[in-house]
Amino acid sequence: MSSLKDQLSQIASQTQGIALDRKKRQKIHSASLIFAPKVASAQDFEFIYDHTHEHFLELCSIDSRFEAFSNSLFAESSINLDRNTLSDEENKDLNTNINMFLLLASGKWHLSSTMYAMEWLVRRFQIHLHNVEYLIFCSIQHYQTTIFKKILNITKLPNNYSVPLGPFQRLENPTPNSSSLLKLFYDFEIRNNYFKYISKLLKHKLGSQSVYTFICVLSINLVSTYPNILQELIPGVLEISAKLLACKDSTWNEAQTAAHTMLLVLSKVDLNETIVFAAVETILTNLRSSSNIQKSGFITIGSLLQSLTGETKQFSLKLYKLIKEKYGSTISYYINTQELPINKLIIAYIRSIIRYDFQESLENVIEILKSSKNLSTFEKKSIIFDLINLSEIVNDKSILAPVFVYLISTNELLVIECLSSLNISPEIFEIRLTTSLFNDSDKMGSDNAEEVLKKINSSKVIGAMTEIEPYKQWESKNSQFIFTKKESLVATESNDFNKLLSLFVEALGKKYSTKQFLESFFTNFESRITFLIRVLASPAAPSALKLLIVENLTRITGSISKDVNLFTLVPVLVCSLEDKSKAVKESVCKYLRNHVLKRCLNENFFMLNSIYGDNKKISVFEPKHCDKWLRHFLDNYFVDSESLSEFCIIKKTESMDIAFWADQCQTNDLKFCLSTILKIITSYKHYNSTYSELLTPILQKYLENRETIKTICIEEKTNFEEVEQNIVNIVSKNEKNEENINFLISALNSDSETLSNIVINRLLKIFTSLKFNTKIKIINNIVDITAKNPELLNYDSLSLLQTLNIDCDVFASILNFNKITMDESEDAQQQHLLKKRRRRSSASVKNALQKDEVTQLAEIHLKKITIVIEAIDGNKNLKNINEQFLAAMFNHLNDLETLDNDGGLPILYAQEILCSCLLKSINLLKEQQQQTQKQKTKLHSLRPDILVSAIRSSPSPQVQNKLLMVISALASLSPEIILHSVMPIFTFMGSHSIKQDDEFTTNVVQNTIKAVIPALLNNSQNKQQEVEFLLSSFVAAFNHVPKHRRVKLFTTLVQTLNAENSIPPFLFLIGEQYYNANNNFKLAEGKEIITFVKNFTNNFSAEQQLKSILEFLNLIKILPIITGSSHDNAEVLKKVKSDMLKRSLFSSNILRMNEPEFINFRKSLLNFLSGIISETDADYYNNGSLKLRIMGSLLEGNENIKQIVSTITKSVLEMINDIDHHLSNIKIKPVKVNKKLLKAKRQSSSATSSSKSGSEDNELSKHEIISDCKTVLFEILSDVLALLTINDYTEAVIPLMSNEQDEQIRYHLTLKLSKRFSYEPVGETVEIISKVIEVLFANLADTTSSSEIVYVSLNALSFAINKYKETLAPILPKALEIAVEKLNGEFNDSVAIASLSVINICIQLLGIKSIQYYSKIVPKALSISDDLQNETLVIKNKLVKEELQLSVLLLFATILKKIPMFATSNLQAILISIMYSYNVKEEIRLNIIKILLENVDLKEVLIRLYKIWQVGTFTTSTDKPNGIQSMALSIYLSTLEKAVELMDKKTCKLQAATFFKLLINLFEFRSYSSFDNNSINKIESMVHTIAHNFILKINDQMFRPLFAFLVKWAFLGENAVNKEMSRNDRLIQFFKLFNKLQEQLRSILTSYFTYILDETNELLLSMTEDYDVKNINLRRLIIIGFGLSFKYDKDEYWRSSSRFEMVCPTIISQLKNIEPPLGKYLAKTIGALAQCNSMAEEHNKIMQKEIMKHMKVNCRSNEKLWAIRSIKLIYAKVGESWLILLPQLVPIVAELLEDDDETIEAEVRTGLVRVFENVLGEPFDKYLD
Repeated sequence: MSSLKDQLSQIASQTQGIALDRKKRQKIHSASLIFAPKVASAQDFEFIYDHTHEHFLELCSIDSRFEAFSNSLFAESSINLDRNTLSDEENKDLNTNINMFLLLASGKWHLSSTMYAMEWLVRRFQIHLHNVEYLIFCSIQHYQTTIFKKILNITKLPNNYSVPLGPFQRLENPTPNSSSLLKLFYDFEIRNNYFKYISKLLKHKLGSQSVYTFICVLSINLVSTYPNILQELIPGVLEISAKLLACKDSTWNEAQTAAHTMLLVLSKVDLNETIVFAAVETILTNLRSSSNIQKSGFITIGSLLQSLTGETKQFSLKLYKLIKEKYGSTISYYINTQELPINKLIIAYIRSIIRYDFQESLENVIEILKSSKNLSTFEKKSIIFDLINLSEIVNDKSILAPVFVYLISTNELLVIECLSSLNISPEIFEIRLTTSLFNDSDKMGSDNAEEVLKKINSSKVIGAMTEIEPYKQWESKNSQFIFTKKESLVATESNDFNKLLSLFVEALGKKYSTKQFLESFFTNFESRITFLIRVLASPAAPSALKLLIVENLTRITGSISKDVNLFTLVPVLVCSLEDKSKAVKESVCKYLRNHVLKRCLNENFFMLNSIYGDNKKISVFEPKHCDKWLRHFLDNYFVDSESLSEFCIIKKTESMDIAFWADQCQTNDLKFCLSTILKIITSYKHYNSTYSELLTPILQKYLENRETIKTICIEEKTNFEEVEQNIVNIVSKNEKNEENINFLISALNSDSETLSNIVINRLLKIFTSLKFNTKIKIINNIVDITAKNPELLNYDSLSLLQTLNIDCDVFASILNFNKITMDESEDAQQQHLLKKRRRRSSASVKNALQKDEVTQLAEIHLKKITIVIEAIDGNKNLKNINEQFLAAMFNHLNDLETLDNDGGLPILYAQEILCSCLLKSINLLKEQQQQTQKQKTKLHSLRPDILVSAIRSSPSPQVQNKLLMVISALASLSPEIILHSVMPIFTFMGSHSIKQDDEFTTNVVQNTIKAVIPALLNNSQNKQQEVEFLLSSFVAAFNHVPKHRRVKLFTTLVQTLNAENSIPPFLFLIGEQYYNANNNFKLAEGKEIITFVKNFTNNFSAEQQLKSILEFLNLIKILPIITGSSHDNAEVLKKVKSDMLKRSLFSSNILRMNEPEFINFRKSLLNFLSGIISETDADYYNNGSLKLRIMGSLLEGNENIKQIVSTITKSVLEMINDIDHHLSNIKIKPVKVNKKLLKAKRQSSSATSSSKSGSEDNELSKHEIISDCKTVLFEILSDVLALLTINDYTEAVIPLMSNEQDEQIRYHLTLKLSKRFSYEPVGETVEIISKVIEVLFANLADTTSSSEIVYVSLNALSFAINKYKETLAPILPKALEIAVEKLNGEFNDSVAIASLSVINICIQLLGIKSIQYYSKIVPKALSISDDLQNETLVIKNKLVKEELQLSVLLLFATILKKIPMFATSNLQAILISIMYSYNVKEEIRLNIIKILLENVDLKEVLIRLYKIWQVGTFTTSTDKPNGIQSMALSIYLSTLEKAVELMDKKTCKLQAATFFKLLINLFEFRSYSSFDNNSINKIESMVHTIAHNFILKINDQMFRPLFAFLVKWAFLGENAVNKEMSRNDRLIQFFKLFNKLQEQLRSILTSYFTYILDETNELLLSMTEDYDVKNINLRRLIIIGFGLSFKYDKDEYWRSSSRFEMVCPTIISQLKNIEPPLGKYLAKTIGALAQCNSMAEEHNKIMQKEIMKHMKVNCRSNEKLWAIRSIKLIYAKVGESWLILLPQLVPIVAELLEDDDETIEAEVRTGLVRVFENVLGEPFDKYLD
């Protein structure tokens, strides 16, 4: 034993370290992604493997790449693999495998299988400790999810990770945010490792969208947040971007998008040129054909290039080819859709085209420039300079012309500036490109023309880079173009001419002789001259070149014979005057004057029959006329003129001149000349259809040859659109030639959009001048083709029709032309459909429309009509509206109905547009009449019945609304026309339109009402009848009108009908709706009607509303009250109904009513009126309140208001008297009536009174309903009077309240007083209320006043005093006296309540002054309270009983608050009254208790509470139910608790004896209570709390004798009130209190155990003698008591050997027979005893020895079990102190491990042994060996 003891001693020093290592291993094993730590710690690896392996297999099925780990990480052999035992090399391989798995799993975290597979790696391979970085990296993209949170929770973070991520490791903390991640990656090492991780991920093609998104966002945020680390950051981001761009797996799309985004952000950072171009090349190289990727790539490339500084140069050839390959055909689109600036990309790309690819792609430059909207001037200049430089070296310079034409059209000055900076004039540059470019060539006048010619040299014209060979060599090279024929070059093909022209320019540029060129390339002078004049007339030839041409032409002309007439050259030369250059014009004129005019008289014309081609004869003037014409032209023409027409056509010889020029048009094939000559002719101011006929042949051939002409124009570089414009202009104003009109129509419908637009513009100019039939022909053609073949149109035909100035007569004719017609023959039916003025659907029409051919025609017809009416609707130039035009549209409205009803065609759209046209036309007609001040048009031919029929048949609310608007407009234009259709219109509106819930329909209906009703009323003989009929029509649809639109609609209707005449009948009709709703038990609907009427009447003045109420009462009076004999009843009823029948106001439902139903209807209308007049709080504060309106009117001095109110009052009183008269006529036998049955009969609308057996019931029913009517009339009377100002109201009411009036009137008006005065200001109405109070006093003093009058008078008095308070001080004593008198008089519950209310308020205001009435008030109140509690006062109405009891308690509360010193004498009775007022809510009673405690001496309260208990209030048996008794006791205890809480320490000290006496009484309550155990426990718990609170307020000196007092009561029974209460019960109460005090006072109360130690020890000892202890509860409390004392012992009280040796064996001996439920308490107590004595070694030995006695083999199982658990708890708490004693336990533990009881064995093995191992730090088994 000694060796074992030594060994244990040695172990003791090592225990702590070993225990910590063991705990560490347990903690590592409990780390789990799935399981809670406690669950995970109990799992073995086999379980974990089985649980996770199936999920790994699922991963393999999803991605086969996971199978690579099935033989390593997830092999079954890995269960026994411990990485702590592996070598470094083996661990390295393991880490490689794990990292690869993590890479593969990085994109699979959305799968639950990934989490489970990862669980195995965590549990077996501890990757959260050894592979932390990769684990974090593979999941960090999900940093805001619970997955990452769990990973962080179990991971041991390295130092550099712990600062940003450490705060998020605890599960209860939020997930990491983006700022924490940025802080993490700010660390260079972490960032660099993550980038390497991403690179490895991409290398193995394991990327995913979530990873790409994360790295992209991370990079962007790092760049934008930390500019200070950009130099470190950029290389890494660029490297990752490059690898993302190179991604080739299935995620390439997402990878490239991420890379583009990253590079886009980097473009905002300063990057050097090499990096930018490398990045661009990488993007392009890896770009794939995906629209999204191409777009993002383009944006990125543009942004990267835009970041470069300095001049933008062309791309490298490789880069240009890449861009062209990827974006060549779509680059313009991407530029156009781009919002970010990408100018540098555009410039670089264009310059690259110019540098590398001008032959193939130069034409694309124009499209690119058009798409580029924000190029700077400098950038444009760079492009222009490159193009100019290109013109220096390129041989075919014509390819540059289109680009320069576009550049000059956008900024001509910029191009000229660029040329000037290179010392090239615009004129020379035009010659270089062999085309006319600049618009400002007119600046070149004769003065600088020579200078321009001098500047022409080879370097300027052909470029400095071009080599000049000898002329002969050059001529030989181009010999195939030498022109040897004796033909005119005016008629030569354009290509041949263009080539010759370019050779001429080249020769000019190379400084070859122009004479030599002309003579060698043109072998005869005819070809030379015609070449030169064609150059002059060519629009492509530069102006400078033309000057040179004129020089050469002058030279060559000199060599022609003098007798040759050169007038044949004049037309072409005149066309050349269209040149922009003044110098050219002047040169040509000079040539005409010096060389042509001089030869005009000669008969021999130059090339007369061949100048425009062989065998093309042209007509010329006579030589004399030639001379005259040319002389006139040259004398009048000036170079600044804009038109040649006025000079080319002479007024006197205009026919001849126009014929000449017309012939020139048809013979000259040069399109520029054709265009110019046509312009000369058609712009002539006297040009007309006679002259246009001369040009008709041109029009006839044009459409056929249009494409050829277009091609020629392109070759000639002539503006084709101008040519086409001039050809279309041949069609003149007032055109009469059918062929020309046909051309116009054909051209309009051609497949060329440009031509159509030109024709449209021409039509817009000439349309109004055309003949009527021509207009119709054109419009019909447009309509036909639009209806039949709209796909052939390339223009907006509808827009054209709406824009053309078409007058109403034309539209009317077209509409009439397209009417539906009907002939007798079937063929005609199929051709024209149907024609009728007004028709109903017939079988023949329907059958005709069923045929396919006719159906197709009908559909086309509908399309035509739709087009025409759309044109009318959109036409802004409609003028001269007339009846025929409107009639045509009316007829088509009729036709559309036919197509709908008989043909089933969709006409709604056409119908709606037609309605819009009608509305528009009628409004325009009204405007016409107003402007011309004509009388209103009487549109006799229009038929409004068509409108009505269309309204009825249309299913579309929109169409219906439009038609109603037409009717409204028509009514305002010509009221007579719609009179015969008014009733159907309003019938339809009432049944359909007003049901629509939209603002538009509502406005339409309102406008229709405003327009049509006045017309109707003005033509009506009985206006009131019409008003009632219209109101009936609309009100019939009341329930269908949307609720939020009712007020506006019916207000408009009533205002239009004249409010004064229409409001009363309208209210009557709405009242009928209210009656129907309530009759059908639709109470909510009835309330809605009341609300509606209130809102409706707010739209009218106060006077109008009051007059309406008066008239409404008169209408109610019409309803009969019949109470006479049966025969008389029938006659009276018949007469009344015959009178009602004459008015539309009384519906058939009213006329069918019997006698009781009429009375019931009257009652309902009166209720309806009462609801309208009465006002709630919301109404009062509403600006539309009737009361406020009346007050405003009265303040303004409107005396009519008072008069009307007075009249209403008289009318109501008359109705009351009338009802009294009828009630006196009803004789009812005093029989018992079944009220439910009677009510059912009253509510039945079908009940009759014809049966004799039911006559008595009917009489009783009448009596009750009539009485109800009277009650409602009283309400109305009160409410009407309440509408007056307070002064007027008082003046009107006081006479009616006097005791001379009818008692019912007095009652009802007094009842309403409070409500009327409730909103009045106190200061302004004191005198008025005083007058009212005098009347109340008089009524109360009157002994003849009924109890009802007394009740309402007291209530009114109570209200007045409560509102006006001290301002009524003089009358308060009298009021109190009267109230006390009524309280003590004959009992009436209502009077008592009202009296108590008045008394209550008076005491509040008078305070101590009310003391003289105390003796009359309190005893009576207590008497009432007692009677209510004892139920000796019979009150059937429960609510009245509650109110009365509440009134008594409120009175007590006031007395306690205002005169508490006098209430002490009745305090006990008041307390009992409060406790037992069970009809009052508990919270109210508790509040009154609170008032009592706050105002009464607490010492007195405690004494009264003690006396209440002593008199047996709660201990004596009573008749009261337990519920009432328990509630009273609850309030009693609450009072005691609150009193103790409020008591100060001094009061507590003085009243301690009384309190403890009461406490003993309360402890003994259980012994004689009939409450259930649960209720008693709650009561005792509350008592203990009260006692605890009281004890805390007294000191130790005071408490010790009181504690001894309690001990004697508990243990000895001294001072016990109930001697029958057992000792055990007393002890239970004592220990409950003692234990509660120990928990609060702790060590303070430990020494108090001295008072009870011996007795308590004996009690416990006695409990060990019997194995069947009865007092389990007491035993539990004693054990707990000892445990608490041990636990809180701070003064070593229990270390005393005498006390320890006394209690230790006693407590431990309880193990012998402890009950299982008490075992845990005993174990804790033993543990607490051991803990407080742990430093006393001897005490430890004693305790272990005592416990071991109960662990022996022969002990009972329960005894051993709790002994084991006790020793386990001791070692868990103070194991180190007891470790030296462990060897003594080893043998016993060994025996217990082999115990027969499995529970014992398990407890030792899994519990006790583990505790020992924790203390030892090593396995306990080795000690057992």
